[in-house]
Amino acid sequence: MQFDVIIIGGGPGGYTAAIYAAKQKMKVALIEKEKIGGTCLNVGCIPTKALIHSSDLYREIKDSDKFGITSKDVEINWGEIQKNKNSIVDNLTNGVKGLLRQNKVQVFEGTGKIIGRNSVSILNNSVKTTIEGENIIIASGSVPIDIRIPGSELEEVGSSTKALSYEKIPKSLAIIGGGVIGVEMAYIYNTLGSKVTILEMLPKILGRMDSESSNTLKQTLESQGIDIYTEARALSIEKNRELAKVKFETKTGVQEISVEKVLVSVGRKPNLDVIGKLDIKISKKGIIIDDYLRTNIPNIYAIGDVTGKLMLAHVASHQGITAVKNIIGERTRMNYNVVPSCIYTNPEMASVGLTEEEAKEKYNDEIIISVFPFGYNGKSMTIGETNGFVKIIADKKYSGIIGVHIVGPHATELIAEAALAIQLECTVEELIETIHAHPTLSEAILEAALGIDDEAIHIFKSRK
Repeated sequence: MQFDVIIIGGGPGGYTAAIYAAKQKMKVALIEKEKIGGTCLNVGCIPTKALIHSSDLYREIKDSDKFGITSKDVEINWGEIQKNKNSIVDNLTNGVKGLLRQNKVQVFEGTGKIIGRNSVSILNNSVKTTIEGENIIIASGSVPIDIRIPGSELEEVGSSTKALSYEKIPKSLAIIGGGVIGVEMAYIYNTLGSKVTILEMLPKILGRMDSESSNTLKQTLESQGIDIYTEARALSIEKNRELAKVKFETKTGVQEISVEKVLVSVGRKPNLDVIGKLDIKISKKGIIIDDYLRTNIPNIYAIGDVTGKLMLAHVASHQGITAVKNIIGERTRMNYNVVPSCIYTNPEMASVGLTEEEAKEKYNDEIIISVFPFGYNGKSMTIGETNGFVKIIADKKYSGIIGVHIVGPHATELIAEAALAIQLECTVEELIETIHAHPTLSEAILEAALGIDDEAIHIFKSRK
């Protein structure tokens, strides 16, 4: 069978590329070995957000007395929470399948492997099929990194996939790794009643995020009851009757905790199995691509986690569209400088552009920083969510916005305005001239912009 493009992997990057290519009148084959939607839809972004919403509702109901709403005997029905999560995933998966059918994308179930510049084999239950394509897009995603310490094979130990579907809420949980997945899982289970401990090897959680933001979130999570150890190295896990004993080392020495479950969340690595024996160049991060998402073989492209660029679903989706544009000759480059990152905790955290540390290094300290706390925002007060801030970083020479970092209510929605401002090379003055509705959380962005010249209105003192 001959196709214009063969896409290996049906995650956010792969299925987006498939649908977009079909809309360009291309004959498209999409190969998926597990479930359409990939990690994000099935065991990542979507199911975690469903659990987070249930956790948020439970927290809000428990704290509703301050709003004059008294609720008694609030109970958690873990089975119904799981049922809701699974229903959402199923609905979205079926929706994507419907879109693929509607756009006449031919979906092949099985494991795809490149066997030539234009050939892909598909293995499904011992049945092998070979298809041909003028172009190939590798969108095979990533897999969790295993931690190699004694005891990591115990039944009580598992990845985030396992943690999404525990039979019951564990009374205690140790999370090895303080990245996005680890922190979000910590928030979920702590809110639902687990005693949670995070062990992070680096000096801070959420290592790539702005330090002031990650430190603020760390303090808030600790105030909610989560124990967080940084510069902590897990040494071993042992069976201790019904519990797992985790031994770890910090600057103060070796310590140990006993927990019901251990979640290992130390990152992900590209799934490179699909490239077979073809001489596609790879690095430690993943498949090497140019600005047009081409590998060293001109008609073979790579997108998403397998490239190791930025392991985010929205990056993969954008890469998918960009790869197809380049296949049809539009010559479109990827811009990785304006990619929002989001953490779905309470408070939420979101970031786009340069961190304070990166900005100081790039601009030799020729920057201006303004921070506006949500505690001075009227809408924040009305909803009782006043923790956090909006932080804007601008360059002194042109007053261009080069970084925005938000910790606070609905930060993951607010960050879109900041991303648009940076993408359009917006100046601070242009942002100020944009009228923001009142009362809204977005006014905190306006106030932070005003604070660049120490002109914020609803604050006693701003910081540069």
